[in-house]
Amino acid sequence: MDPAVLAEHGDLVEQLLGTLATLNDPPRPASFISVVISLLSNLCRGSALITEKIV
Repeated sequence: MDPAVLAEHGDLVEQLLGTLATLNDPPRPASFISVVISLLSNLCRGSALITEKIV
């Protein structure tokens, strides 16, 4: 199953990228940043459409 279908509902990719864009307001711990990057990485690995959207 392509995760793009799941990511479209609720704009998951945009939410995750938005979270990375506002890391200093409020400051986020390194573990939180790691989880967000891991989620984006897994989505990219599973879907060429999501990879194109992020890149």
